[in-house]
Amino acid sequence: MTKIAIVVFADTNTMEAMGQVSNTLVLASVAIEAGDELIITV
Repeated sequence: MTKIAIVVFADTNTMEAMGQVSNTLVLASVAIEAGDELIITV
């Protein structure tokens, strides 16, 4: 099992920043499906 920490430094006032948060959640979903241990810090 791989341990993953994801840290997001983005506000939510622009579409670009929301895209970064969206990409982070997709990465988290893939990691969870693979059985990895995951922490997300926003």
